[in-house]
Amino acid sequence: MYDVLRAGYAPFFLIDVPDDDSIRSPEGTYLTLETWKKPAGFTVDLEKVTTKFNEWVLKANARVKRELAQIIQPDTLQTITGAFDPSFNRWKISPMTALNNIILFLEKNPPKADDLAFTKVYADTLDKLKKIHTKVVAAVATKELATPVEEVYELAQLKFGTVVIETRLDMILRLTILTLIENSTPDDQALVAQLLAANRFNDTLTRASGSDGLSGVRRDIGRAKPYTIKNLNSFLEIFGDNIERILRKLIQEEEASKKTVAASFRYARTEMCFLLLGVPDFGSSNLGQYCEGLKFTSQVAGGPESEVLTSEVMDADYNDRACAYRDYFRKSRIFDTWGIK
Repeated sequence: MYDVLRAGYAPFFLIDVPDDDSIRSPEGTYLTLETWKKPAGFTVDLEKVTTKFNEWVLKANARVKRELAQIIQPDTLQTITGAFDPSFNRWKISPMTALNNIILFLEKNPPKADDLAFTKVYADTLDKLKKIHTKVVAAVATKELATPVEEVYELAQLKFGTVVIETRLDMILRLTILTLIENSTPDDQALVAQLLAANRFNDTLTRASGSDGLSGVRRDIGRAKPYTIKNLNSFLEIFGDNIERILRKLIQEEEASKKTVAASFRYARTEMCFLLLGVPDFGSSNLGQYCEGLKFTSQVAGGPESEVLTSEVMDADYNDRACAYRDYFRKSRIFDTWGIK
């Protein structure tokens, strides 16, 4: 605040007195309101004090934003130029291209006319994105770089980090994709669901591996497989007898119970059996006898169900059964989130 107004002048500014010799001592220092000789008939207007204070705050706020933008990225030329650099991410498109793609996607997929709440945030966000795009393009053309950076900072509300614009886009894109799915054919719905799940899966793998290349991720998975298979088989060898006792106990508890209680014991056995499908040599063990006929039913009405555990399923190639547990819950999540079965 005192970077905008000198501390000595601030009280006079608030009561709308100009900065001249009338408020200074012979030595040039500011008088206080108590030592200042108030002109005859001078009165203080509280509303004017409020207006002047707000003006002071706005000037200070603008200065803070300007300095903060310089601290975050002092090289405005690099900031603007970087927006057109396609090497920023593994998809090999620039931030500006990505921004343009989002704008085009939103324009082609507007909200439903009767969705008033969504329409308002959609329109406001799309307007902000267009303004950001326009200002960055204009900055390159005019070479006036500092002001557009500050304007983008304000439009995207970057004083809160990326959380504001990121949360808005996440919500808008999610609702827009839902609308798109609702108007798509069943085959297209399934494809969209697979792509959404695949992107999330790939992102998780690349973060875990510390690599942006999927080839590197595949290489790491290939190296890990032999050790994982060996460890899983060792797990079954060590704990197989205990697992068998648990499965027998669950069957006994189920048979001795009724309805809801019996169903809970059956669910626990079902979950254990589906997890055992992830063990490479499960088919050669005698645990399969406790799993025949089990399946996961739909978590919600109309949702997906798992396949029924049979001797053919349990004896199938490891590649065809190892992910049965994960696949069922992934399908359930896709159904819960996107309504696609």
